[in-house]
Amino acid sequence: MEHHKRTPRNSSAGLKSEQRKSTLLRRYIVLTVAIAVVVIAGYTAFTTYQRQGQIEQQLVAEARVLNSSVMSTWQFIENEQTNINTDRDGVYNFKGIYCSLVGKSVAKIFTDKTSEEYRMRYVRFNPRNIKDSPDEFESTALNQFYGNGPDEMYGFETNDQGENEFRYVAAIRVTSSCLDCHGSPVGELDVTGHPKEGLSEGDIGGAVSITMPANLYDNNLQQTLLSALLLMVGFLTVVFAATFFFFRSQ
Repeated sequence: MEHHKRTPRNSSAGLKSEQRKSTLLRRYIVLTVAIAVVVIAGYTAFTTYQRQGQIEQQLVAEARVLNSSVMSTWQFIENEQTNINTDRDGVYNFKGIYCSLVGKSVAKIFTDKTSEEYRMRYVRFNPRNIKDSPDEFESTALNQFYGNGPDEMYGFETNDQGENEFRYVAAIRVTSSCLDCHGSPVGELDVTGHPKEGLSEGDIGGAVSITMPANLYDNNLQQTLLSALLLMVGFLTVVFAATFFFFRSQ
């Protein structure tokens, strides 16, 4: 009597079941990876945009404080001109200590003290001192001020060394006390020996320019993004592992 070997039906069904599981697992992994890539890309873009905005606002706040600090010194010297230049006998005797000179001197000392990582200076078109001529960024800001735009301009810029810097420029408005040196009549020599420009109260007299390093903030941003990326990768690893063992157990 001959016996024919038959392949059990349950063995064939089991093979097909394993194939279906394997196919479902591959599809699930591909779909999950695709979704993860989209989520990570979107999250990275959103986090970068949000963090850059926060960094920019923080740098703007710091620049405004620096500007206010030095301009306060400027204002003090301006307010004390009578006391500075009046001798004990009541005779006016100009001492050569005036607001813009002191403001620029303090800015120079501040710049030197920070090893020029922070740079502060005062600029204007047609300056009395050629060193106060504006660069391209500052010229753009001055044109904005003269065009009745906002009284400050700021943004990030890469310097010649390839380092990221934050630039801040704020307008300086002419006050009544400025007119003694910068008012009318045009061409008349002021007390410092320079010809007056014929400016009026409220005109743009120039701008304060502040440059600040941004590399520290760039590093913080990169660390934030790296931490977020590692968290996402860790989460996906756990999901993949749990899914794999789930399919294997079925």
